[in-house]
Amino acid sequence: MAEYEMEHKTKSYVRRAQNNYLQKFDRVNLRLPKGSAEIIKEKIGMSINTYLVELLRKDLKENYGIDIGE
Repeated sequence: MAEYEMEHKTKSYVRRAQNNYLQKFDRVNLRLPKGSAEIIKEKIGMSINTYLVELLRKDLKENYGIDIGE
């Protein structure tokens, strides 16, 4: 059993690379009613995350002149 667990542990260099990548982003949690993600994906054709990022970029640019980039 120990061999199996050792083979599937994340290597330290992989963990470091993942952490470095995640440091480039701010994380925001959002709670929606159950089923909202599926409805948005069906009707709009994109994930909640993509949809919200596009909405925020557009709103910040149009209303505040702020470009948060990509």
